[in-house]
Amino acid sequence: MKAGYDTEGGRSVGRFLGMAMREETQPDGPVRVCADVRASSAVLDAEGRLHAGALFTMVDCIGGFCGGLGALPDGWVVTTNLMVRSASPVVAGPVSFETEVLRRGRSAVVTSVRATDADGQFVVAGTVTSAVLVPEGGVPQWERPARLELVEEPDIAFDEFVATEPTPDGVILELADDLRNPWGFMHGGVTSAIVDAAARRLAQATTTTDLVLHYLAPARIGPVRASGRVVGRRPDGAVVEIE
Repeated sequence: MKAGYDTEGGRSVGRFLGMAMREETQPDGPVRVCADVRASSAVLDAEGRLHAGALFTMVDCIGGFCGGLGALPDGWVVTTNLMVRSASPVVAGPVSFETEVLRRGRSAVVTSVRATDADGQFVVAGTVTSAVLVPEGGVPQWERPARLELVEEPDIAFDEFVATEPTPDGVILELADDLRNPWGFMHGGVTSAIVDAAARRLAQATTTTDLVLHYLAPARIGPVRASGRVVGRRPDGAVVEIE
């Protein structure tokens, strides 16, 4: 399978989140990437906490970047599975991410992601599984150790950036160019964000703490609809299934 990859474009999501990623791979060790996120007001929810959808997107961003470096020189990656567990509640403030390659196969890379706050307290942990693909324009070239400085000052909130509209059974999203990854598909983190938005709407909840997401096919053309149902409730919240 071949697909295009734009090394210059498709970084709007990372820039909005303020992802400054740096490779810290040690000799004879697994590929390892760290990131510092200042957590601007744009990624806070209505209660002043780190927005769950933004956190899931950050996990996808750094996990994917680390997985891509791990896939070199054979190809680059797209997310196929994302599993995330976050603290509840997640407070506002700077967040430090650490991720490394757990397994590197011919067709897939698995990375672990963990983030802590300024006091070293747990914020979020996840596992990202990515498929290794060969872009039409060739495998991206990175000077190692790699760095990716995606920092800007957003002037809108995360829910405006990933602007979903409610539907009776979830949400719908117009696929703007800013929400695409370098492959030209809808960014994997944006997929997690609209799943989060649909789940919160259906469960009438303010935040999501756990996410298990399987990517079956890339979203190329909008609008994209996330719909589902509440499949169960427990003392600490609801379990929601989204497609």
